[in-house]
Amino acid sequence: MLILLLVKEISDHLKSLRFILTFVMATVLFIVSAALFIPDFRQQMSDYDQGRNELMTDLSNRANQRAGLFFVYSFNYNGPWVTKRPNHLSFISEGHDRNLPNAFQPSAFRVYGPAKQVRSNILLWRSEVVDWALIVGIILSFAALVLAYDGVSGERENGTLRLGLSNAVSRFTVLFSKFLGALICLAAALTVGIVMNLIIVTGVGGIPLTAPDWIVVGLSFLLALLYISVFLMLGLFVSSITREAATSLVVGLLCWALFVIVIPRSGGFIATRISDLPTWSKAQLDAYSKEREARKEYEKDNPEIARAGMSGHWSPGEPLERAFVMSDGWSVAFDGYRNGMIHQVELARKATLISPYTSFTMGLEILTESGITHYKEFFRQVQDYRLTMRQQLVDLYPLPMKWHDSDEKLRTEDTMAKFQKAIEPIDFDSISKFEEKRAGLPVLINEALPYFLLLVLFNVLFFAGAFVSFLRYDVR
Repeated sequence: MLILLLVKEISDHLKSLRFILTFVMATVLFIVSAALFIPDFRQQMSDYDQGRNELMTDLSNRANQRAGLFFVYSFNYNGPWVTKRPNHLSFISEGHDRNLPNAFQPSAFRVYGPAKQVRSNILLWRSEVVDWALIVGIILSFAALVLAYDGVSGERENGTLRLGLSNAVSRFTVLFSKFLGALICLAAALTVGIVMNLIIVTGVGGIPLTAPDWIVVGLSFLLALLYISVFLMLGLFVSSITREAATSLVVGLLCWALFVIVIPRSGGFIATRISDLPTWSKAQLDAYSKEREARKEYEKDNPEIARAGMSGHWSPGEPLERAFVMSDGWSVAFDGYRNGMIHQVELARKATLISPYTSFTMGLEILTESGITHYKEFFRQVQDYRLTMRQQLVDLYPLPMKWHDSDEKLRTEDTMAKFQKAIEPIDFDSISKFEEKRAGLPVLINEALPYFLLLVLFNVLFFAGAFVSFLRYDVR
């Protein structure tokens, strides 16, 4: 009986104008998505490669100068910026990457930034992002609701529901066939659109996908199906608690707007009320204040260095230890502020997890390493790079950490010879280069798993509500 009902539901959907429009719209949007992504990604990669070449040229010039050790590893107020690598999976979920900072300025002592490095006209509007997250998250979720809103109330009005239930068939079977029939039809539309999208991206665009990337594509497809099924369940639930199809449509649209538009966009407002952050300038002032405190404490314990009249940072002939102490004071304070920025964004997202849309988009961003997930990991890797540069500086610096040339007792023939070595040019190949690394697939799956489970939970709750309501539904 389930098979017969399922075939009937699929046949009805395939012949309906609303499904035909959904199918055409989804296919067209996925094709447009790929067509917009390819030139945009190529331009981003061109900008990234150019920036990378400039970074290497800058480091090489610094290394070949006299006092190369200081020019390469020191504070680098005008030093090179490292930038995020463009995400080749952003056609699945761009995650507002283009609006997030994409560059930091690291040295062995601290990390300046974040900043936004762009090569194009910043006043020129770029094409709007049309990714899988947008197509599925908004368009197909709306289509799912439209396909399901009259599944019960509409059939009650035209009398087919009473006729169908007069046969020896359970209400569970009827309800489940309506859900499964609509899901199969939407899955078909989604599959055709995604296949067209991938053919254009990989074939026409020549953007290669690795084996882990294809697994991410498959998991993203599964996540999209779970998300679409939530709104099918929601439509059936609404239809099971109303008597007229028109009422079901109005209530369903209000629920869709609440879950897809209102709640996801209220996260920032909620987060700023829960977690407050100082202004950027205030955070910088606090960081420099911590730096001065650290310097005073160090000079209090080392009065001979305080009497020597050192500069504010690290210059040739000054103690390396003092510079590390000062920079650590600054970094602890400012890293706390930058981590607080990330925490506030994550808090905003978590505050809106009662929306299936948030669970869906967060799951996609984790799988594709885009959005705030990409920024957070990039920042962590830049911080690790600073520590790597710091250790390399310690290994290359030939003098004791507290040595300075202002103390005549320390200006021995041996130490001055080492000092001359310290201010010679250094080998460019010996310098650690920043290389952004992608997370392993097991890590991504583990982090995305809670959002899969949340969508499963939404499905279970809405189906339970629909089933209980349908059991008590008066078909007359």
